[in-house]
This record gives sequence, C-alpha cells and structure tokens, in this order.
Amino acid sequence: MQSTNVLVSLWCAVIVIAMSCEASSALTIFRFGGDPELLPPELVANPDDVTFVPIAWTDPVDEDLGGEVHQVDLRDATVKAQRYELDENIALTVEDRGGSVREGPNQSVQKLAADGDLNTSWSPQQYLCANIDAKITGTRPCVPNTDYIEADRHTLGLDSWTLELGGLFAIDRMVIVSGLEDEGAIFKNFRILAASAAGVGGFQNTSRLFSKIAEIRGNAKKSITVNFPPLERMAFVSILLAEHDRPWTAHEIEIYAQGFVDRTSYISEIIPFDQPFAWGELRWGGTVDPGAEVRIHTRSGTELEQNTYWRDTGFGEKVRLVGEDTAVQYKRLKLGERAGTTYNRDSWTFWSAPYDFADSSGTPVVSTGPRQFFQFKIDIIPTDKSGGEVEFIEFRTSEPLASELIGEVFPSQANIAELSPFTYYLQPSIAGDATGFDGLELTTSSIINSVMALRIGEVDVPLDPDDVIPLDLDGQPMLSFPANGFELNLGGRKLVAEDSGTPIEVDFDARVLRSGTAFDMRVLNTDQPLAVRQKVDAGDANNLIEGNTVSVSTTAGAESLLKANVTKVFTPNDDGTNDVASISYDLLEIIGASEVTIEISDLSGRVVKQVYSGQDAVGHYDRVWMGLDDSGDLVPPGVYLYRIKANTDRSENVAQVGVVNVAY
Repeated sequence: MQSTNVLVSLWCAVIVIAMSCEASSALTIFRFGGDPELLPPELVANPDDVTFVPIAWTDPVDEDLGGEVHQVDLRDATVKAQRYELDENIALTVEDRGGSVREGPNQSVQKLAADGDLNTSWSPQQYLCANIDAKITGTRPCVPNTDYIEADRHTLGLDSWTLELGGLFAIDRMVIVSGLEDEGAIFKNFRILAASAAGVGGFQNTSRLFSKIAEIRGNAKKSITVNFPPLERMAFVSILLAEHDRPWTAHEIEIYAQGFVDRTSYISEIIPFDQPFAWGELRWGGTVDPGAEVRIHTRSGTELEQNTYWRDTGFGEKVRLVGEDTAVQYKRLKLGERAGTTYNRDSWTFWSAPYDFADSSGTPVVSTGPRQFFQFKIDIIPTDKSGGEVEFIEFRTSEPLASELIGEVFPSQANIAELSPFTYYLQPSIAGDATGFDGLELTTSSIINSVMALRIGEVDVPLDPDDVIPLDLDGQPMLSFPANGFELNLGGRKLVAEDSGTPIEVDFDARVLRSGTAFDMRVLNTDQPLAVRQKVDAGDANNLIEGNTVSVSTTAGAESLLKANVTKVFTPNDDGTNDVASISYDLLEIIGASEVTIEISDLSGRVVKQVYSGQDAVGHYDRVWMGLDDSGDLVPPGVYLYRIKANTDRSENVAQVGVVNVAY
C-alpha cells in the first residue's frame, strides 16, 4: 500500500482543489457521480466559502486503497445493480466477478470450454476407461454397471467440469457445444448439477450441496440446450460425465441467466486529508424498486492502513508489525512467518449501520470524527425483478471546531411521556489549530419543554431569551417551546484552545416518547455559518455519574404481558466463550398468537439488526443475537439497545427495552 503522503498527492492531482492540497474554505463538498454543476441552492450565494469537488464513479478502483467494485453497472454514470438479459453468456465474465473454472492438476485446458471461441476445445480424455495406460492420469478399467464417476469432493472440480459463477444467478439455461469436428466426440451421457453455495470449509466440501438439474443419455446433438428450474439462484454449475471409451470434445459451454445479480457493491477508495476533519451531512440521489434494498455505509480512520499484520515468532506467539508500510513488510516475510491479518479496529471504525435511504436530502454522518481518512460503501440487494441505483453520493467536511467532543446525558432512564429534568454534560478537547465554538445544537425525536440553565466551567451563564432558539424535527427555528431541539448561544463566549477541558453543562426539561431516544449534540461557530456543525460522541463526560450515553431508556408498563431476560455484556469474537447475546422472554395473558419483533439499535436510534420477527403464542422463548448487523458484519464494540415488541390482543402494543454491551 502506498504511503499517506503519496496517496494524498495522488488525490490532489485528481480533484484539483481539495482540502488536503490548499488552504481550505469554510466548507468542502465531495460529490461522487451526479451532475458536477448541480450545487445545493443554499450554497450558490456563497461560492467563496464553499469548495466543491466533483469525482466521477470509477471502475476499476484501487483495491490496495480499500476500493471494490462488485457486479456494478456504471453504463449510465450511476451505480446500478447489474442485470443480465437472456442472451448474455455469463460464463465469459466469471473471472471479472471473482469466479473461475475449477481446474484439476492436469486440466488447465478446461478454460477453453468457456472462452467464447468455437475453434478451441477441451477434451476430457482422462475420463476414458477400458484403455488402460499407466502414463495417462485417470485412465482405468470400466467398472461394471457404473455410468458416472462418483460425485464426491475428489471428482467435483477434479474429474468433472465445474464453474464458479462469482455470484448467485437465476440460471435460465446451459448450452453445450461438442463434437463439431467429429460427431463421435459429442457429449453423449452426462449429468448437470448445480449448487447455491459452497459447503462449510469451502469448495472441497461443496459436493454434498449439489443437486441434479438434468440427466442426458444418448445425446446426438452437437449443440444441446438444457433448461434450469425457474427462479433458483445458483453459484456453481457442474457437468459430470459418464465413463466413456473414446475422447469427447467440448468446444463451448455457455450459461445464460436472467434478472438482477444477488448483490451489488461499490466501495470507494480511502479518501485522505492532511489532517483530521469533521464530517457534516451525507446526501445522495437515487431510486430503489419495491422489494430491493439500497444500503449506504461509512467509516473513518486515523491512519491509512485498515489491516493489522502479524508475524509468527516461531515460539508459539505472534507480534504486530509496526512502522510504515506494514503491508509491504508482511509481503516480505517468509510464508512460515506470516501469522495473518486482522481489522485495524484501533484506528478504523466499523462500517456504520446503513443510513435510511429515505434520508437522501441529508443526514448526519455517524462515523467518528474528526478523522483524517474517510470511506463509503454502497450495497444494493436486488430481487429477481427489482433493483436500485445511486446517482450520486456526497459528504460535507470542515476543519474541526474541536479535536474531541465527549457528551453524556443524565439521568439515562425516565418514565415514558412524563416531563423530566435532564442534564447534558459536554467535555471538549480543543487543540491549538482548532477554530473553537460559541454555540450548541441539540436535536431529538422526543419533546423538549424548556432550557433551564447553562454552566461553563461550573459557573452559571445568564441566558438571554435570544440565546435559546427552539428547533423542529427538521432543525428549523420555531417561535417557542415545546420543540424537538434547540440552538444555544454560549452567552457570547467562544471556547478556544485555552478552554480545552472546560466542562459545559446544559439543564433542560423533556418528555421521552420512545425508549432509546437519543439527544444528539453538535457544536457550531457562528462566525462560519456554512462550516460543519461538529458531532459530539457519547462517552464519559462526567466521571461522577454512570451511563456514558446520550440516550434515555424508559419503562413502558408492560410487565404483566411481556417479561424478558437479555445478556448484558457479550464478546462475539469466536473464542467459544460468551459469543452470543441470549434473548429470552415469556408471553403471558394473551389470546391466540402475538406478532413479536426483536430489534437491536445503536445509540442514535438506528436499527442495526432485526433479530426475530414472527408469531408467538403464550409461552417461553429463547433467541440469540450473534453481534452481526443486517449486512452480516460484526457491529462495532459499544452500547446497544434491544427492543422486544409484541402486538397483543390488547388495545396497545407492549414492549420491553434495555441495554446490551458488545465488547471484544
């Protein structure tokens, strides 16, 4: 992998005017795809304060810089789910998708049966029986009453022709062209098998998953078409030949599929800056068909390398490689010294939970900032007939107002819908090059009734009525409380580097309408109205109180109908101990079946995993959460909220909410 300085220089050359190359403006917008001339209307009047960096979608991307393009259609300058038509031979493009022809030791010519050239061919002569020749691998006497080589892990991929498609496809048909030069070399007796996935342990254990699609006996056609069952997605296809006593020759084996691929993924290359920057809003444009999904994720890092590389000491231990270009160091190790790689979780966040695609007009980036490196991922999950596309994706950045912002709300539990007093504790760290801040913005999905007090450094700050501006759900000013948030001027004071570590406390009254409600805080600089309002991260902002969270749980009074017991802390690291969170519950006093859902949310209220959804009657139930999100990736370590909801025969649904901690 290239060094940070080289990577930054490359990006400067590509984007011409970037924050890492020249003195930055108040706001920089990076837009991938879309119309470069299309700027948000509110920024057109301030061109001197905004740097706009348009970047085209690219394929290929540099995999050494974390990029990946998988089954993406970019023909219209948009990221689309790839779709195959019935006249497109997907056997010709398997290697582009990471698939391959599964070859045996002496069968490198198998690729010639899927190269699109009828003048080349593959002759499976090693399947000959009867004509025994010790010099020819695979020849043996015919076995009485045996038509086919036994389909086990030794034959599939070694003694048969097997194609890994590089994805799941709804195969329509297979066309086999054989014996063009000699009718006696036509494929006569054979089976066609297919599998939807590799077995546990990889391809060597896949044979047990193969199912028979068709059996052909006595074929006399040079070109034969075999139709597949409709709507069954397959990842592997195989031709299992009967034993024969003269050579057969395959000139071409074609596979035709229809509909969308099973998954489309576009992962940007790592986007570098020459210093940490704060993340603002994320915006995108696109469409998704009913039944399909479009998932957008982000992550951020403090160093370029996303992997941690390990060296085997030879004494039963392994040590972490350190210094520059650890990937290069690892490649230079002897094979016996390479002890594997792990995700660099010390320097990189995990991929965020997917952003709600409906928030395309703008939603805050949830990945930790300020950070020096940024990356995004687009996943499209189509169905056979429904797809999706992303026209553009953009994110906003600014120089940080503070180097670190830690916030905490107390108390962390309240009676639902009951007016309760809360205090938001903010602990800022402000480096010498940070611009500082003079205002706060707090937003929530619940109801804030009033702001009662502000303290800076444990000293009361008198609040003028004009210092507090109520905000609605969209962050727009309101005339009065109750509201969904507020903007607060720090009494005309601006906190800068010499104020680093000065605690800030805000007292307010609120009614929590949903358990797990988050109170999201951002800081702002009124001298730079276009600059990113920097997000405050949850943490220990006051060591005299417990919680370390900016969300509030509630009691919903459902104890008589729903009782649950959930693991409080678990470590999904596959060490065999405490790897899953146990979620058990009893349904009581209901008639018939109840629709039950179990969801895991992060502290911002985003659902990261639906653990269960189904119909349950009165009784005891046990479910588990393995620490994975809906994309199948491990969630970052931290505090999560579980919510068990039952739609009972009573007038209202009942729910139980609590906290589960993920550690590694």
